[in-house]
Amino acid sequence: MGDPLIQAKVNEYVKHDGVRCPYCGSENIEAVDISTDAGSAYDEKVCICGRSWTDVYHLVGIVHDDEKDRYTTYADNIHTVTDFTVIQSYPKAQEAPNDARTHPPGK
Repeated sequence: MGDPLIQAKVNEYVKHDGVRCPYCGSENIEAVDISTDAGSAYDEKVCICGRSWTDVYHLVGIVHDDEKDRYTTYADNIHTVTDFTVIQSYPKAQEAPNDARTHPPGK
């Protein structure tokens, strides 16, 4: 496993919606696999630089698909991305424990 990301790079990656590799800055990244688990989604990414990581998403609301309208309702007291903390970096074969999935990316 390489050097873990420093906090500033994680903050920058999330702040800019994850469009550039948090390791090398390339925009040439792709989603490998998306999985879900009770209010969370995990999006495995890979970059041409050879690094890989998993984006973590948390449920913050719902989109209503009514016959005449489509609108979003967000839950109250949603955390925003201002004080992100990298808890620990995990090897690809090891899944992070549930308590490591507590800092939602958001806007």
